[in-house]
Amino acid sequence: MDHVPTGGTWSDGNLTFAYSTTGTVNRSTLSATSGKYVAQCLVTAISGNINVGLFGSATDLNSTAASIYYRSTGEKVINGAVTAYGASYTTNDLIRIEADFDAGTVTFFKNNVSQGAISYTLSSGYAFAHNNGASTTVKWNFGQVTWFNSETPTTGFLALCQANLTSEVVT
Repeated sequence: MDHVPTGGTWSDGNLTFAYSTTGTVNRSTLSATSGKYVAQCLVTAISGNINVGLFGSATDLNSTAASIYYRSTGEKVINGAVTAYGASYTTNDLIRIEADFDAGTVTFFKNNVSQGAISYTLSSGYAFAHNNGASTTVKWNFGQVTWFNSETPTTGFLALCQANLTSEVVT
């Protein structure tokens, strides 16, 4: 995962991040512009607010432009605009993100329960991402291990890993 600015500690092969300050944004190293991809983010400790979702790969990590997040308070955040969305989440909740780049939708799941599909306009490649939350720890799964809690992604969604990407969709 890529991150800016400093404000926490990476472990577990850069898949677990423990925040020490707020404002840190982290995104997956790989991003895509087409296809259907899935990732999981397990919140193992939370203090304050955290956002989990997609971030434009060409966007400065300090910007809210080109971002689609599911906030721990239950709202969705699209390009910085906050609106009502789904259930709140906290410590030990598992957030699954299914991004259909071809259809222009992203669906967030809390503990395997869909919070509803969100439509958006894809302007660049997007990467899975999280931000904020001092004293918060998250662990990502991009398919490198068995899906957490034995969740099964929706048929047709693939792990965001090099083996599942073609040269046309890697950004």
